[in-house]
Amino acid sequence: MIISFTGCDGAGKTTHIDLLKKRICNSCKLSGINLLDITNGVLVYENIRDIDLIYKQLEKYDVIVTRFYMKSKLCNEEQRKIRLGLDSVFNNSERIRKVLDCVKTDSDIWREHVISKLHERNKIIIVDRYYYDEVAYRSMYNLGLYEVEQYFCDAIKPDLSYALLASFDEIRQRNNNREDGSTPIFRDNEKLQLLLERIELVANMYSLEKIYTDGKNISQTGDEIYDIFLKQYLK
Repeated sequence: MIISFTGCDGAGKTTHIDLLKKRICNSCKLSGINLLDITNGVLVYENIRDIDLIYKQLEKYDVIVTRFYMKSKLCNEEQRKIRLGLDSVFNNSERIRKVLDCVKTDSDIWREHVISKLHERNKIIIVDRYYYDEVAYRSMYNLGLYEVEQYFCDAIKPDLSYALLASFDEIRQRNNNREDGSTPIFRDNEKLQLLLERIELVANMYSLEKIYTDGKNISQTGDEIYDIFLKQYLK
């Protein structure tokens, strides 16, 4: 079973992914692991052998939290240029296409060497960000939604997909002291508002389970997420 979480930076994905993993493991008496615990928080790989070694550790567990892909050094560097770029980066479609080329390559490798194998073994795979996030974020840079979507037409469709949604004010507040809060999108209120609208549009396009977090505490949102999981899991 593949479960994906989509949402803006600061929407609560990491928190609720961790909560869901723990609740699944506790209620079903399963073992769980987060990819970041294996890699010590590093999401950049050196070569395919690194990925195969990571898979051998992940396969020992029943519930696995992972990412849509691990980054090659090239992909990491291209993304770093975007994160640190000037506001004019929004008009640099060619740079974004370079990033997308890298992401496609790395996500294809991760799918082939990790996700598909875990899926075949009936593991519960919880993915922090999926190609839905790529469609929402990358289409902010003068690229059409359909063009970005075509990069990921071979991706495995998740069995259950959540979109965590929060208001502009909530997202702005949660990112005040985070590194993400200094990126070009967060430096421009209009761009941030557009991103939030784009994420909700993508949630509608792909029929994601929309979870609105405003006015709810972590426990209330976590219960809503878990209840939806149970309905899908017990089918």
